Order: sequence, then structure tokens, then C-alpha cells
Amino acid sequence: MRRDLFLFIVTFWLISCTPLTANGAPENNVRHMPILLGILGESFATNISTECRQDAQIAHKSLIKREIWALKMLDSSGDIETNFIWQNNYWLGSREFCDEINNPVPVYIEKRTKESLKLANDLPPFPFEYRLLYGDITSQHQIQYERIISTVLHLGLCLPKSCSNDDVLTMTQNYFNEHKVSPFFDINVQFNHVKNLKFNWDVFNDWIFKVTGVIILGLIALHVLGARKNIGNCPKILHYCRHFSIKDNYRGLVSSTEDPKIVYSLNFFRVLCSTWVTLNHVYLFSYIIVESIPLNGMRTKTFYIRSIYRSALMLDVFFLMSGFVLIYNFLKNHDLCEKIRRNSLRENAKLFCKHILNRYLRFMPTLIATLILSRITHLIFDSIFYRDMDHNYSFRCKWWMWNIFFIQNFLRFSEMAAVWTWSLASDLQCFIIFQLLLFVFIKYPKQTKYLFVVLVSACTYISYKSVYDTIYAEYFEFSFLAMIYIVDGFYMKAYYRMLPYACGILTGYICYQTIGKEVVISSKIRKLFWTTTFIAFGIIVFYSESYIPNFTFPFLFTFGRMGYTLLAGVLILFGQWGYCNWVNQIGKMPFVVKISKLSFSQYMLHPIVIYIILGSHNDVIFASYILVISFCIATTIFTYYISVIFYVLIESPFNRLFDDIMQMKGKKKKTND
Repeated sequence: MRRDLFLFIVTFWLISCTPLTANGAPENNVRHMPILLGILGESFATNISTECRQDAQIAHKSLIKREIWALKMLDSSGDIETNFIWQNNYWLGSREFCDEINNPVPVYIEKRTKESLKLANDLPPFPFEYRLLYGDITSQHQIQYERIISTVLHLGLCLPKSCSNDDVLTMTQNYFNEHKVSPFFDINVQFNHVKNLKFNWDVFNDWIFKVTGVIILGLIALHVLGARKNIGNCPKILHYCRHFSIKDNYRGLVSSTEDPKIVYSLNFFRVLCSTWVTLNHVYLFSYIIVESIPLNGMRTKTFYIRSIYRSALMLDVFFLMSGFVLIYNFLKNHDLCEKIRRNSLRENAKLFCKHILNRYLRFMPTLIATLILSRITHLIFDSIFYRDMDHNYSFRCKWWMWNIFFIQNFLRFSEMAAVWTWSLASDLQCFIIFQLLLFVFIKYPKQTKYLFVVLVSACTYISYKSVYDTIYAEYFEFSFLAMIYIVDGFYMKAYYRMLPYACGILTGYICYQTIGKEVVISSKIRKLFWTTTFIAFGIIVFYSESYIPNFTFPFLFTFGRMGYTLLAGVLILFGQWGYCNWVNQIGKMPFVVKISKLSFSQYMLHPIVIYIILGSHNDVIFASYILVISFCIATTIFTYYISVIFYVLIESPFNRLFDDIMQMKGKKKKTND
């Protein structure tokens, strides 16, 4: 008893008695004690389980005596790391070394001395287990680089297996509350949970797995029925199952027959933009695996990293293409336009709702599958991944219902489920507004043109004001990660995306008006266009925010976006008019056509693939361009093959099914009339 009391007093003195000078700085004889030693010392005074207390005290005494197995325990536990000022909050230690304490190490020893054999094979009197603690850290000696990156401390400890997670959390929190972790740095941590990095089988009790099982059984049944060849005399419900033929859907994916009515330049832009966005997301996710977030952020000042995160601007090209396809296909459907002219207001309202429902149903299967996959991915991998991924990206299901109704862009970024799906909500909202304008345009073309100008003007004003208010907020400083600040301000809002959508409507209308006509453009105008395009593209990709005053950002984010979106639209028109054949030739390539068909599935699935690839990386590394490139290549390859399966099994069959149902209803009504 006296011996235990003596050890406790010695430990307390070593940890707490740090002499300070008059300025509060430590003297030269200051000693930094390992965090693990201090946490084990808390077992003498903390209310924990009896078995845990006994084992922790034995480990504590053995560590002071410098017994080999205890030194292994210390060596495999995390402690304050270098680059603390630069926000290195990964004090992981080594899970593998901790696990090897319990077993002799089968390693070759060149000089088999008594000491070396003991160093390799000395075993503890009880088993040890690796624990990883997560806590919100604050320090006046640490650079808080961008508030969107969570300051979560990851502390890995090798502790007796008899200690429960609650015991570990209690001892660690008490130590951090009562003692200085570092004699030099001010560190305050509030721990919130602990992992043992063992797979949690209880996750399969979650309701999402039951729902997924039912859905998978239903899909299997549909695809089995879709594989039947003789369905001519089958009931109508079985007739619809033919759309679930895997062979037919894959044949439709790989087919690339040329059709003069198709705008092939859209394939080129889809592939370009989807690849660019994937690269940007890989780089953004890489912030959670590097040991120095601020230094990684400083690299965004270089031109090649700036060119990566400018992919945020490429999303506008997606909205441009959506508007282009909407009006181009709408006006080409002469039967539909004639029907709208003849219909009454009530009939057109029903027809309008039918088009909205058709658009909604085309998105819905892929969206639901993405939400389910994101939830399952998080449940399965969260217990075994080192990093506290949920702090950075929401894979929770709390707000799924907002996604189902495509209004998730009204939520804050931190509250959204599957955050990257916000673009679907903005796209559908823009579709509804401009589809309504097209219905009105068929009846009243001249008045609708004025209404279109008013709508674009209003969106321009609201966008400019929103950007202005965000830019001049006191906390704003333009950078790569600061882009997340503007997500809640205006980035995800439909009115901000209506401008590129309207540019797509304008270019699509011009393209429709010039069908079958020869458009002659002088060489001077073509040279002027290409010069302007290259200059604008170079400015967009390579300009540095540090050389541009803040007052110009609202103008650039509003009118500059409209300008380069219109340039992309003109490039599409040039391809249709025969002045930019290289874009069409690339768009006609079989592989590009295939990737273009997969672009929607790739966009929906690639964040989940990134989550798995980067989340499974259990080492703290320094930011590396080669690493980002490697991760991007791996993500692209995995996403491609998963997208093929996803497209063949889910996206294509359901799109064909819903199109067939809508066409059958239209034929029935026409027959009755």
C-alpha cells in the first residue's frame, strides 16, 4: 500500500510540477511526460471498474520500472506530434504494434542475445488492445485553418483490454482536465467517443439493412423476369419487366451509332466536367488524411492546384447542358408543342405535372440507391476507419426526407445527407421553372421572352447581392476551403444556378432555330471567339485570388460566370455549325459516348468511393501531389466499374420503365380521344 502511494506521488510530481519562469515559459529543466503514463496514473484516483484499475496500475508500475512489455505499450501509443502549430491532430501511435504485444514477434534477429530476445518476445501479464479517442481540441498555439475543417484530435492508446471504452474515456478526460499535456503548448480537449477499431456487427440491426435486403430481392426478381425471352402473351406487369434485361441494358450502354440529330459536343463536356469534379473532390477529401492542413491549404496558391478546385465552376456547365437539352428537345417535339397550343389551361396543367413527374422519376431511383449506399457505407466502415469521417461529411440519414423531395439545398451544408446531391435539387427546381416558361412560350411567345428577361435580371440581382453579402462578411477570406463558406450562402441555391441554366436555354433556342440552316461566320469573328475563349479559360483556371481585390468578386461570381458559361454554349453551337469539328469528333468516340452515359452514375457514386479509399488509409502522411494523383486514378477506375454495374442494374432499367409507362398513358389518352 505504501509502495503504491509512493508511486502515485512520484507520478503526480513528474506530471504536475513544471517550474515556470516569470513570463509563464518553462525553465530549461522542464520534463515532458508521456500522455499514456499520465492516463494510467489516473487509475489511482478515478472511479473505474475494478479489473481495469488493477491492470492499469500494474501497467503504470511496470512502465516506471521500464519493463520491456510496458515500453512496448508506451511505444505503440500516441503522443503530441510534430507540426502541432500547423494543426497536426493525429496522435495515432500504432495499432499493429499494440496488437503484437500480446504475441511473440516472429522476426529475424541477427544477434540473438538475451536482451534482444527479450525485447522481441517479452509478453505482458494480461492482454492489451488499441483504442482510438476522438475529441474537439482548442489551443491558442494552433492555427485554426478554415472553420470548415473540424479540429478533431485523434489519440491512439495501447491500454489493458479489461478497460472498457467508458473507463478509457473517463481516465483520459480526467488527465486532460487536471494536467498540462504539454509544458509548452496550451491544449484543451473535450473527448466525445472511443473506438477499438473492431468491426461492429450490431450495425446490421439498423433498419437500412432490412430495407436494402427487400430492395435487392425485388431487383433480383425483376432482372430474372427481364431475362425471359417470350413475354408476348404475358400480363402487362411482366411486359414492363423486359426493361430489366441486363443484356439489353448493357448493349444500350456500349452502343454508339451516329445520329445527326444528336448534339455530340455535349458528350465531350460531360466527360470533361465529371472528370474535373472528381479530381476536385479527391483533393478536398485529402485534407482529412494529411498531417498539416494549413500547409496543404497553402499549396492551393500554386497554379496547378488552383486549376483543380476551379472545377466548382464546371458545375455551371452541367446546368448549361441541362437547359440546352430541355429547350432543344422540347421545341423539336412538334407534336407536344401542337398539343399544348390546343389544350385548355387545365389540360396543360396536367401535362406540365406529367413532365415534372417524369423528370422526378428519372432522378429518384439513382438518388435513393445513392442515399442507401452512403448510409450503409458509413455504418459498415465507421467502426474500423481511423478517421472521424462523419465530422467532415454527412453520411447520416436524419435529413433524408429533404433529399427525397429535392429540397435539400435549403438545408445547411453540415445538415445535409449525401451533400453532393444538392445539385440534383437545384437542377430539378430550375427545370420546373423553365419548363413552365416553355409551356407559356408555346401559347404566348412574345410575352414569355419579356418574362425570361425579367427572370434572368432578378436572378442576376439576387446572385450579385448574395455574393456581395458573403464576400464582405467579416470572417471571409477567399481560398480553396473557403468555398464551403459560400455553399450555405448562395452556392447551392437554385437562383444562383438559374443563370447558367438560362444560358443553356438561350443557346439551345439558337441551336433549334438554326437546324437545317447554314450558319456563316467570318474568319475574323471565329478568331476573335477563339482568342476570347483561350484568354477567359486561362484566367478562370490560373488567376490568383491574391491579386484580385475583393470588390471584384461579386462581379466575377455573377457576370463572369455568365460570360464563360455563354462561351461554353457558343462552343457547343460552333460544333453544331461545323466550325469546331474536333469537339464533335471527340464526342463521337465510343469510349467518350459510354462515359457520357455513365456521367450521372459516376457523379452520384464517386464520393462514396473516395470515402472508402481515403478513409481506409490508416497512416498520417504529408500532402503529396503524387498521392492526390494516385488517389484520383484509383477513384476513377473503381468508380467507372461500379458505375457500369449501377447503370445496367438500376439507372437504365428504371429510366426505360418510367418512359414506357408515361408513353403508354399518353397513347391510351390519345386512343380514347
